Amino acid sequence: MTLPLYGTASRCDGFSSKKARSALRLRSIDSNAERHVADFALARTPDEVRRAIQADWPSIVVISDSPIDLPGTYKGRLVAVPPKYDYLADGDVIGFDHVSRKFRTLYRRNSAHNSFLVTERCNNYCLMCSQPPKDVDDRWILNEIKESLPLVDPATRALTFTGGETLSDWEDFIAVLKECRDRLPATAIQVLTNGRAFADSRIVDA
Repeated sequence: MTLPLYGTASRCDGFSSKKARSALRLRSIDSNAERHVADFALARTPDEVRRAIQADWPSIVVISDSPIDLPGTYKGRLVAVPPKYDYLADGDVIGFDHVSRKFRTLYRRNSAHNSFLVTERCNNYCLMCSQPPKDVDDRWILNEIKESLPLVDPATRALTFTGGETLSDWEDFIAVLKECRDRLPATAIQVLTNGRAFADSRIVDA
């Protein structure tokens, strides 16, 4: 079964206009883990929404197409997505655009095969490529990845970075790899590259 990894939230409340995008980590309402500012309680029913509010969750993601009745005293962040994203679970991370309400699944804790798309740009145009290059400014993706890494479960066995050409913005990408080294020391890191950047000794050294 193919999971829908992209979508548009039906509702979005409480986000700051000072920031365009956020990485959100979904958490069980009853989770005892230390709460991060990016953590959102995951609710599917009106009763679970009430429980999340009673448990003082300042942020909630609701998977439902039913109307959401929030008390007027609730001033937290809320994102509502359709039921077809019911596969989302505790520990998963999504990237969310505050204005367009578009979101995409970045990481699934229970998946054995997690990959981050670094860029859609490339310096090759291979006929057999499943991700043909695009002439776009998508450097924001690396920033989103940097924001996501602290939210990834340290027990994750492997992460893959893919593109496009992952070394298009090599200095920023090396910074991402350093974050992986420091935050995910037990995780195998795989980088897909066409290797052309290795003609530059600076990149090889880095």
